[in-house]
Amino acid sequence: MDAKWSRISGAIAGVICAIIIFLSVAVVDPLREATDAELIDWWSSKSNLDDTMFSMYFRLLAIPFLLAFLAQMRTVLRSADGGSWSDLAHSSGIVCAAMLGVGGLVRGVTAQSIRMNDEPLPGVDTLRLATELSYQAYAIAAIGMLAITVGIFAVIILRTNVLPRWLGWLSLPIAAVSLVAVAAQFGAFASPLLLIWLLAASFCLFRANGSGRKVSIPN
Repeated sequence: MDAKWSRISGAIAGVICAIIIFLSVAVVDPLREATDAELIDWWSSKSNLDDTMFSMYFRLLAIPFLLAFLAQMRTVLRSADGGSWSDLAHSSGIVCAAMLGVGGLVRGVTAQSIRMNDEPLPGVDTLRLATELSYQAYAIAAIGMLAITVGIFAVIILRTNVLPRWLGWLSLPIAAVSLVAVAAQFGAFASPLLLIWLLAASFCLFRANGSGRKVSIPN
């Protein structure tokens, strides 16, 4: 596969990833700060358990598409920055992908064991832990690491012009607002911004001319 088709496949992967992550969030609305009775009632609902499993499947499915997109972004940006910062951003994105999987699995396997394996409903402390750990793995770890990735990509783009500068200027506030949301314990509310960034970056990746022109960056 030549460079052009690699970039196109990466762009398509980014769009698919954004759609799947959106579905993983939209399909289920877990309780937070609920009473013990409300939590048990929620987890006792078959429809909620099914939705939770679907959310897990969507998040796991999103991981390879996210990695394919990030790999192509790194390839394009390395041609301009020499690899150090683009590699760091890529590594941060890998951590995001891992946390996306953790967030889906922690809650999803609990629902699957109850719904599919006829396991008894765990105690309220276990249910509360699964709910909170899943939420924080996504809202703090995954969102936070993706925001760092976006911020680093923004700096590279603005310093090198390897991709359209408007993407760099769009990425900076998205990264900043997302990190503020994470720090304020509202990381999940940054999801739409980061999904918009995925779509915008995929568009730019699709349109990249592949010149690989390297711009000198002062020390």
